[in-house]
Amino acid sequence: MINMTGNSLLAKNKQGTILVEMVVSISILVIMSTTFAMAFMAQQRLLELSLCEMVVTEIVDGEMEVFLAGEWKAYPEGIHDYAVQSKAAQALPAGKFQLTRKGQDLRLEWIPEKMPKPNARIRREGVIQ
Repeated sequence: MINMTGNSLLAKNKQGTILVEMVVSISILVIMSTTFAMAFMAQQRLLELSLCEMVVTEIVDGEMEVFLAGEWKAYPEGIHDYAVQSKAAQALPAGKFQLTRKGQDLRLEWIPEKMPKPNARIRREGVIQ
């Protein structure tokens, strides 16, 4: 026959309550940590996309200035793949630069192979003087 006094039953009940509180606390910590980790990963991806967009914009703007200064004469009318000489272009995701010349209109654009976001193409247009 097991004889349990009121104090030992109360002590076991207290231990069980503490164990439940610990499990709930650890669960809350895990959920919060996971949420913060996912938010951090989303911010990191957004930062990478923004950096890529800034680098491409700088390259396209610079190359378009060169074209409008007279480099356009080396390209006949039509669509041409354009090899950029910038070292920063090596860090970009897979894609290509494309020059389009129609009469007096020039357009230089970067076309990524996989669209990281809608309207990911960066383009600049100019008119030959």
